[in-house]
Amino acid sequence: MNTLGISMSGVDYAASVGVVNRPHLHQRSMEVFFIFDGSLEIGFLPVTISKAEVFVFPRGLVHYKRNGGEAPAAAVSDQLFQIELVGQALFFRNRRWLPTCLPWCL
Repeated sequence: MNTLGISMSGVDYAASVGVVNRPHLHQRSMEVFFIFDGSLEIGFLPVTISKAEVFVFPRGLVHYKRNGGEAPAAAVSDQLFQIELVGQALFFRNRRWLPTCLPWCL
């Protein structure tokens, strides 16, 4: 499958309320996410997906994943995607503009 530009990996989410995969995006590819156990809150506008459901994040869409339940969740997702964390992209790339821009953001 790697020669087709497709690869998969397993993802486990602990059974703690608030365990979050921080907001991020994928510049070069979409992400396909399949839940095979438990449930997760995903998206940027929260949606809960459960066992045997699939969600596709289009390329460039800011999103997160969160286990807000009491049971662990397990999923299969892309393996070789490049992620860009939103917080790092906004505040840590070029700090020169931060003092000028930050007051306008608050």
